[in-house]
Amino acid sequence: MRHQRNPVPRQALALVLALAAPAAMAAGDHAGGHGQQEQGGHGHEDSGHGHHGAHGFDFGAAAPNAEPDHTIEIVAHDRMRFEPASVTIEPGQVVRFVVRNRGELQHSFTLGSPQYQRTHEREMQGMAPENMAGHMEGSPNGMVVAPGSTDSLTWRFEAGGPIQFACHIPGHYDAGMKGRVRLQ
Repeated sequence: MRHQRNPVPRQALALVLALAAPAAMAAGDHAGGHGQQEQGGHGHEDSGHGHHGAHGFDFGAAAPNAEPDHTIEIVAHDRMRFEPASVTIEPGQVVRFVVRNRGELQHSFTLGSPQYQRTHEREMQGMAPENMAGHMEGSPNGMVVAPGSTDSLTWRFEAGGPIQFACHIPGHYDAGMKGRVRLQ
């Protein structure tokens, strides 16, 4: 008995697989997403990394089109520190964070509760650094900043907390690359 050859040309199959792979990688294993129960444990979940769907943060929301009340410059260093390591903000203020990567390594900047940061850290471990920027693209509360580059994020702060900012490039958070936002 002669076997019939697959009618789909190899090139077409390769194209389908090439197009499907990035979507499958982006979906990843994100059951519940970052910041589960970010809204104070009321059973609401942030639907992923802030890429899609509703976003619930009990300390405020992204405000990309708002006029900032203040601009705060945060410098990311390769010695695994942010400068300054602590900032004070009044509830109701819109703050534009300008993050300057003064190092030779890629760094990230993510706003969230300590629980959110721990969850995000676990999810980022094992991800190749070259995939980090795409992973954070569109995230309302974070970004990846290339070496020597600057990026910004504007946030309207509400009552809530505690709040941290952190870098989740593998090894950076554990090395102490995090800071604190104080609401007064």
